[in-house]
Amino acid sequence: LAPDAGAFFFFVFVMFCTLLAAQSLVLLISAIVPNFGAGNGLGSALFALMFLFCGFFIVRADIPGWWIWMHWLSIFKYPLEADMQNQFLHTGAYNVCDDGI
Repeated sequence: LAPDAGAFFFFVFVMFCTLLAAQSLVLLISAIVPNFGAGNGLGSALFALMFLFCGFFIVRADIPGWWIWMHWLSIFKYPLEADMQNQFLHTGAYNVCDDGI
């Protein structure tokens, strides 16, 4: 990562906020779903879809039109984007990274 204290603490802050968002989503699922097995399955499926469509595995331009809403609702899209900007702005290589995600 970028050898800067500000970049490191921004990274830690972004990861902490992502943890809070994911934990809140799991608590919401556990409050809605009646039993452990269904909640575990629903949570796993939802997080897998969010990981798939966040922009790391599939670039936004390659996501089919009927699935693009999942890209914008993914709780991992915004931390990934923030951490990429944090890293590449500090290293001076930001022009290498396109606006693909």
